[in-house]
Amino acid sequence: MKLSGECNFCGACCFSKSGAVCENLEVVTRQGLPNGTKCRVYAERYDGLPIRMITKDGRILHGYYCAKNSAAEVKSIIEMGIKKGVCSLSVDLEIPVRSFPSPNSPKPSDRRTAPKGRMMGA
Repeated sequence: MKLSGECNFCGACCFSKSGAVCENLEVVTRQGLPNGTKCRVYAERYDGLPIRMITKDGRILHGYYCAKNSAAEVKSIIEMGIKKGVCSLSVDLEIPVRSFPSPNSPKPSDRRTAPKGRMMGA
């Protein structure tokens, strides 16, 4: 899945379901509001950037990674932001395009097939 739109910096994707928050997230007004947060390392982020998460009671959790531009980030944005109605991004559904034969295409019965064991043009 792909996301489209402009990030409103609500910060929802930087929180875990348990309420822990990325150490790099600065809450400006309130998480979940447009421009309510900013990332201290936004320009330097990359998928796999080691981060620490801070729990509601102040404990520091190690072994977490920023998921910038990854499938995990998309999942987090959908679960923590879009489904909660705070994220400004939207999901682009990738619908496969089915091709149909043109009116002048040969019918299956008109196509030449090679005898078994031989390649066409050989």
